[in-house]
Amino acid sequence: MTIETKDLGNAGEEIAEEYLIRGGYAVLDRNYRTKIGEIDIIAQKNGIICFVEVKTGTPKSTVYFLPEFHVDHRKFSKLKKLGELYLLERDLNKIDQKWRIDVISVIFDEYGNHKINHFENVIL
Repeated sequence: MTIETKDLGNAGEEIAEEYLIRGGYAVLDRNYRTKIGEIDIIAQKNGIICFVEVKTGTPKSTVYFLPEFHVDHRKFSKLKKLGELYLLERDLNKIDQKWRIDVISVIFDEYGNHKINHFENVIL
């Protein structure tokens, strides 16, 4: 099964969104974009807003690094700024709004099956 990179990323985000919904999250936004970057999924559960970065891979692309290892300090810093901007734009920064950054890794095998890993409250 060969999937183009963009299609692979979109498929991973769709699966991550379904996973979150099944897990009791309410999806607030998808592909929140600003001129400084993008947050793949913004979801909420138990009053906590989760800014979710989705990383998708295949057996070939994960030989050396699992997808979640592609969230480095630079990406984390950008996600933090984007999350703060999202809260500011929606006037949620004035209340004691709890939030965190999560990473969801989706790995497809050669048959199109997938495995999900959800890393909650990632701190780098």
